[in-house]
Amino acid sequence: MQALGFSANSIFKILVKEYLILLFAGVLIGFTTALIASLPAFLSANSDASFSTVALLVSLILLNGFLWIVGLSWYSLQKKNLVSGLRVA
Repeated sequence: MQALGFSANSIFKILVKEYLILLFAGVLIGFTTALIASLPAFLSANSDASFSTVALLVSLILLNGFLWIVGLSWYSLQKKNLVSGLRVA
């Protein structure tokens, strides 16, 4: 994309947005199905299931995914200049 004139900052933003959408969609789908599957346990009075524990785990998963996405996107753009690899000497 640098060969087409995109700056490294623009590419970084595109990568992060794309992967964050995928992360949030995956976590939302997984959270919804897990909530449906464990709804009887949440509604039962004799259960130790805690919605706050589930919310904490989902938050940690999102935070971990965000850090990896930002870190790897930044690192992949810092390694080399892709435009110079396309030029013919």
